Amino acid sequence: MAMGAVRPGPAPTPADNVAVSSADGEALAIRLREIAAGAKAPVDALEPALRTILERTAAAAGALCLFDQRHEFLRLAAEVELSSHGRRRSATRHARRSLASVTS
Repeated sequence: MAMGAVRPGPAPTPADNVAVSSADGEALAIRLREIAAGAKAPVDALEPALRTILERTAAAAGALCLFDQRHEFLRLAAEVELSSHGRRRSATRHARRSLASVTS
């Protein structure tokens, strides 16, 4: 290494990308409350809330599924940037896991 050169630090890990300080967490909580307050119905807040969470965590895509225990059905309630294949897989795979954990 040449004299005066700076050695690079350790490579960032995935955890470094999503680390959220308590101030960032509070700002996110405030924004989510604003979204909820502005929604006409709770279901109307799901996609905007998911988008906000994804932006704050630098995630590329995400989904929110709701489980109807009475009908033992997992429904995709909101998604952001998932392909049609991703939407199908998300609902199907999680439904199997959820059902297994609920019925065990």
